[in-house]
Parts: sequence; C-alpha cells; structure tokens
Amino acid sequence: MLRFFIAFILGKLTAVACRAAGVVSHRNGTNLPGAVALRICPDFLDRIGKPDTVIAVTGTNGKTTTTNMAADALEHVGYTVLSNRLGSNINSGIATCLLSGAGLGNRSRYRIAVLEVDERSSLLIYPSLKPDYIVCTNL
Repeated sequence: MLRFFIAFILGKLTAVACRAAGVVSHRNGTNLPGAVALRICPDFLDRIGKPDTVIAVTGTNGKTTTTNMAADALEHVGYTVLSNRLGSNINSGIATCLLSGAGLGNRSRYRIAVLEVDERSSLLIYPSLKPDYIVCTNL
C-alpha cells in the first residue's frame, strides 16, 4: 500500500511537471506519469481508482477515431467522460489517464471511461482494467 501511495503522489507530481514544462502534447509527456507510477508500483493499474463503467476500444486501425467518437457521443448526452484522447494506449498511457481522473483519495472523479487500448498491450491491461465493454475494430 505504501508503494502504491508513493507511486500515486509521484505520478501526480510528474503530471504537474509535464504540464509546467509544456510537454503534455508531446507523446512522452502523456505516458511519463504512468510510466513513473508503474516503475514504482508494478500493480498500479490494479490499485488505481477506476470509473464505474469502462469501455475499452482496441483493434489494428481506427482506435483513436472510434474512441473519440464514442467519448464525444457520451459527452453530448451529458456524461463527463475520462478518455485517453491523445492516443497513449499502452499500459503507461492508461495509467496516466486513470491517474489524471483520480482524486487525492484515489477515487475516480468520472462515472464512465472510454479508453483506447493497444491490441498488443491488451493482455497486460485488461486483467487490471476489467472493462465492462470492449469495442473491437478490425484486427
């Protein structure tokens, strides 16, 4: 538990540092907080607070477009959606996204998440993420 708490705090601080340095739009900047958290606590994805409903989008092509369309549709009908819109779809990117959606008490501030998941990383991510729905584009 202490290892998770340290990973959580250092991941949050890394995200703040990335925003301050202006690297949030850079690919490494979107993965870095999660990479730090996973390095400190390998089971970080098991422990991080998740929304009540998780939709995972995976496949060879069209993941980002499908994820963004689903998140936009849900937002249009009134949901506040947690999503990795920048396409950071491996375990460190998913960890970064969930970290950004978690409050300091490790509870998700969102009821629903639409997450793009790399098809090759899915075996590492799905056991921890436990998505309620999986949307599969072409494989």
